[in-house]
Amino acid sequence: MRLLVFLLVATLAFAATGCGSSNTKALSHDEYAAKADAICRKFNRQFHAVGDVSDLPKLAAALDKLVPLFEKALDDLDALTPPESEQATADRWLDQSNSLKDDLKEIRDKAKVLDGDGVEVAQQSGARDVTQANKLAHKLGMRVCDR
Repeated sequence: MRLLVFLLVATLAFAATGCGSSNTKALSHDEYAAKADAICRKFNRQFHAVGDVSDLPKLAAALDKLVPLFEKALDDLDALTPPESEQATADRWLDQSNSLKDDLKEIRDKAKVLDGDGVEVAQQSGARDVTQANKLAHKLGMRVCDR
């Protein structure tokens, strides 16, 4: 049950992403937050369709589906250009989100070898990363990515 709670929090908190400089024109604060929230909303819908995580093999299978979706969302968020005044915060948010991606991969890998203790350790790391990412997303004005 704790794994499911972590995954739900990680998803809803999808703060985990978002600040890059692929666009040459920086978005306004409101535009950046709205575009990031739209990406997070799409990811959240995909997450809820991933399936059952009631045991370690099912968790591993669900994360096999979820990790690539998370990576795609991170890429989409990275393509957004935050306001110049928020670039440093957005960079920290993206770093925190990439740490969360690594946590999800670690959970998946531990679940595949039925290492419940390893899953628990990775889940604790993920919970810390979600908390930090949520704070940064909220600071950036997100209302979907910050939960």
